[in-house]
Amino acid sequence: MNYLFTILVAIITFVSIAFVLSIPYMLYQYFKYGSIEIVKTLIFASFIFYFICAYYLVILPLPSTQSLAKIKGPYVQLQLFNFINDFFKHTVLNISNIKTYLPALKQNVVLQPLFNILLTVPLGIYIRFYKGDKKFLFVLIVSFLLSLFYELTQLSGLYFIYPHPYRLFDVDDLMLNTMGGILGYVIAPLILQFLPSLKELKEKAYEKSKKVSMLRRLFAFFLDCIFSNIIYMFISLFIHNNFNIYLSILFFLLYLIITPLIFNNSTLGMKIVHLKITSDNNLDFIKIVKRVVMMLFIILVIPRISTLFFVSDNSNSFVLYFFFLAKAFYILISKEKLFYEKYSDTYIVSTLKK
Repeated sequence: MNYLFTILVAIITFVSIAFVLSIPYMLYQYFKYGSIEIVKTLIFASFIFYFICAYYLVILPLPSTQSLAKIKGPYVQLQLFNFINDFFKHTVLNISNIKTYLPALKQNVVLQPLFNILLTVPLGIYIRFYKGDKKFLFVLIVSFLLSLFYELTQLSGLYFIYPHPYRLFDVDDLMLNTMGGILGYVIAPLILQFLPSLKELKEKAYEKSKKVSMLRRLFAFFLDCIFSNIIYMFISLFIHNNFNIYLSILFFLLYLIITPLIFNNSTLGMKIVHLKITSDNNLDFIKIVKRVVMMLFIILVIPRISTLFFVSDNSNSFVLYFFFLAKAFYILISKEKLFYEKYSDTYIVSTLKK
């Protein structure tokens, strides 16, 4: 039950961390590779989830005040291979009696050393995936340091939140965790043969970047919204002017027109994710203006106009409004040229080079 609770807490934490890190992660992926490769992302997400689970398995469940008061020590175990002595001292195993085999495997003297090995097996697998072969010494050092971090976390009473440790600092755990990392590194090829290599995933991401996805374009637009608002707020503070939503929209329009003239047909957001505006015919200032004005008209004006025909107590009005939104969404995700691109004779291309 404790393990299920720990995993549940880990899932909640992972979702929270994923939400916070989603924008920085997308920023890095688009800047580095020009696309987000799903398999690569899932492997990285599983890597983060593994660390969260491992950490919580080490520190949870947290003791109550009453249970902590009952823990009197010792807090440190420095005798190497003491887990073997504990096994022979407490095991119910009788080699001549086969009925004792299964109960012996269920005992803590077997499960705890096994758990300490399994805890870092995934670490060795991940290191081999990300770092490749010939990294044995690296795996050994990282596995030992991670185990040392866990043990010091326990020894410090969860970084001195508690007045004394509530779990034992054990040198056997250091050894077994390190062995687990090495074991994971050794068996990694058996598992990684079912996955594409990191090099293959990077090549796939670069290849995918040649086709400009809608998500990539929306992310560039999102960055431009941020940059434009930051610049506008600084200007407002400098001239001692209160924030005005209509002026900010006007400034955003000017931002989208002027920045491509400065940054070689790219806005700041496009520059970061390696995109630029181009045309089958010569791209000029008029085309950029047409593109920006029509784009903002579709995004800002049309939805607002549509609300004039929406009456909350009119079911027909609701159906028409829903149809309009669905149609607008379809246009947005369409793989063909968007309406304002056809109108302005412009489109977006990737500028990423390996």
